Amino acid sequence: KICLEIPKKDLKELKMKLKDLYSLCKEIPEGMTPWECKGKVNSLCTSIYRESGLAKIPAVRQYVADLIRGGAKFLIFAHHLDVIDGIESCVAAEKTRYIKITGETSASERHRQVKVFQADN
Repeated sequence: KICLEIPKKDLKELKMKLKDLYSLCKEIPEGMTPWECKGKVNSLCTSIYRESGLAKIPAVRQYVADLIRGGAKFLIFAHHLDVIDGIESCVAAEKTRYIKITGETSASERHRQVKVFQADN
């Protein structure tokens, strides 16, 4: 687990959205989670989740660059393609080999890439 500091501008926007979410959550029927509700609450949750990931990209990129320069072999998992793309650009800039698997990767290609990763020393 890595502690990442979110830039002040991004943090301000996230706090405003969290405040909006808190207000909307007061209207959710008891026993129901925000993810089960449709409309504004679900949209706001998704937006907060995505934007918090995007806000962390600069710090994650620095951490990944440090790992690469240290010769580490590692895995990164991310939910949003924007975040994956942001990390990928860092790895590419370091001119190191990498494997990228997303939901768009076919099962056969995913299997092939996993085998490559496992065999690579």
